[in-house]
This record gives sequence, structure tokens and C-alpha cells, in this order.
Amino acid sequence: MPAVSKCRSTLLVSSIRAIRERGHFDAYDARLDPAFRDVVIPCIAGVWLPVEAAIAHYRAIDAVGLTAREQASLAEVVTERIGASVFSTVATLAKTSGVTPWTGLRHFQRFFERFFVGGGCSVIKVGPKDARIEVVGLPLAEIPYFVLGYCSLIETIGALFCNRLYVTTIPSLVTSTTLGFRAAWA
Repeated sequence: MPAVSKCRSTLLVSSIRAIRERGHFDAYDARLDPAFRDVVIPCIAGVWLPVEAAIAHYRAIDAVGLTAREQASLAEVVTERIGASVFSTVATLAKTSGVTPWTGLRHFQRFFERFFVGGGCSVIKVGPKDARIEVVGLPLAEIPYFVLGYCSLIETIGALFCNRLYVTTIPSLVTSTTLGFRAAWA
């Protein structure tokens, strides 16, 4: 399977907006690799960017030195915005048809493909309300802030199908290009 080569700019645009709103833009901009500044800062939502631009973006956020609480808050704002725009149709169907998280998890690869070109993922049922999610070929996996944000994105998507979805990383499955998560819900 080829590694991720492109990332949807929507992730970066939402993130930069939240960074500006939280007053961290100058610190972020100072840490952004200058080779990607002209690609990342003016980008618009809905286009494909080289994964290297996304790596530069997430490394810069990670380097700002936000507290764990600030990172979680930032990731939550970004994923709520993305969830509201990208998954609005799914949310409507989920709320009106009584589906379970398994319904959404069956389409996890399709959700993944909305944000990335290359790489892949799988969902393994480990219990009636427990799943293991594995992502491969994703060079962003080495960036702690991105991992936190991806957990938040999974929780946001999962919340469309249940009251609350809890996501934690599986450390033994996390490498520079792979991620592993455990998802459980009530």
C-alpha cells in the first residue's frame, strides 16, 4: 500500500483558523518551515496539498509548546468544525435512523479517503461496543499533536452514532507511519 502522499487542505485551514482565534498564530508562523509558508498559510479549504505541507503544519503546531489542555481544546475546535461541514449529511442520517457506531465504522476507510490520498485503515471488532482502528502509511503519525487531533476527530465522528465514543491510542501500534486506537462507546 502506498504511503499517504496528499492531505486535504480543510484540515489545515480549520487548524490555522483556530490557532489565530486562540492567539497562537505568531508562535506557529515562527515555527512553520519557511519552505511551506507560501503553500500552507494562504491555502483554501477543499484542495489537496502534498503531505509534506501537512507535516510542516503539524510540526509547527507541536513546536509551539501548548499545554496538553490547550492542544486538546484546539483539536476539539478543529474537529467540531470539520465534523459540522464534512459529516453533516452522515449526522442527519445517523440521528434519524437509529444506527450504531458500527454503521459509521464500516465506512471509516471512506472517511479516511476524504482527508488523505494513500495509506489506509482497518477497523476490527473486539467486543460489542469496542473496536480497534489501525491506520497505516500515514507519516503524520510521528507528530504528537496530530495523533491527539486524530483521536478527537474519531470521537467527533463517533458521537454522530452514540451518546459518547471514547478513543485512546494503543502505544504498541504507534510508529512513525502507523496509528492504533481503541474505541469504546456507551
